[in-house]
Amino acid sequence: MTSSRLAFLAAVAAILPGLAAQAQTTKFAIKPIVIAGDDNVQATALNDAGVIVGSLYAGITDTESGFSIAGNTFTMLPAPNTSGNGFNPRAIDAAGNIFGWGHTTIGSAGAALTYYLSNNGTYNTNYQSIVVAPGSFEAHIIPVAMGLNAKGEVFFNTIYSLSGPVGSNYGKPPNYRSAPPVDRFTEIESLNLSGEIVVEGFSFNGVTSLFVGSGQAFTQVLPAGSINTRGGLLNDGGSVAGSYTDASRALHGFVYRAGEYKTFDMPEAASAIFVTAINNSGRVVGTYTARSNGKQHGFLYNESTVSTFGAFAGPDTVKLAINNKGAIVVADQIYTQTPKYLSYRVSCSGAGC
Repeated sequence: MTSSRLAFLAAVAAILPGLAAQAQTTKFAIKPIVIAGDDNVQATALNDAGVIVGSLYAGITDTESGFSIAGNTFTMLPAPNTSGNGFNPRAIDAAGNIFGWGHTTIGSAGAALTYYLSNNGTYNTNYQSIVVAPGSFEAHIIPVAMGLNAKGEVFFNTIYSLSGPVGSNYGKPPNYRSAPPVDRFTEIESLNLSGEIVVEGFSFNGVTSLFVGSGQAFTQVLPAGSINTRGGLLNDGGSVAGSYTDASRALHGFVYRAGEYKTFDMPEAASAIFVTAINNSGRVVGTYTARSNGKQHGFLYNESTVSTFGAFAGPDTVKLAINNKGAIVVADQIYTQTPKYLSYRVSCSGAGC
């Protein structure tokens, strides 16, 4: 055996025990979020102060109210209008501003889907962007991904019908911009402090693509060997996190920044990987489904290793958020005889965090 080969094997042998020790010393504490005895809770976001926001449900579609949790203090958020359903928070910034949506019944004209910015229960009327359904049924319009940055800029996506395009806008009212039409459907996935967005394009063939930028200047995010790229979560440093499928149908995670890619894999073969957040320290969270048994787990990638935790319901119904201090919330939408959400607080300790 050549000396260079021996040196390579020695280097690998030196690394492997360290990686094994790191995995063994990484621990996750997972605590259910229960509000007044009700565990049908969808936690959607948290800020760096650890304030969690989300929705409390009577059923899978019947919102009782939006809520916030600061430490052990739970607060119900008032409905923004007297006609329609409650407030549905989707993002919160460091100052406690909460961005979300609600429906308002407007008689024979149908239902208005309205986006709101709230602070301490007061709604900023500048952000009350209203989308009116084309018919008399509320289900004709569906709010999807939404977000907020520290400058008060927001993004929101609205599906007008199952066969029609997604309406995607970003910026600060009244000067909203539309996302560039990169494919049949275009959806904004994230927004950072510099006003950059990541846009996901997709069509009926199931192939998705990602673009990052602002205004008219966008760059495609395309890891080497990718035939399908998705995710597109963006932090304030300009790093984009996502996942991709290669020609052999293997799935990988990636982080892109300034033309360079870092890729990472799950600890076992995965049939699905969903990246759902990246913080300003470069920590990436999401879920993967084990190919061997179909079980779904959360994961945390810390720029060098992947650590996994939990067991959840479905491959595309679990959403994780992470703040810049490493605290994580999970919302798991489950479909049983009585569909519901289950949500959790997750904290990490050890080398893999």
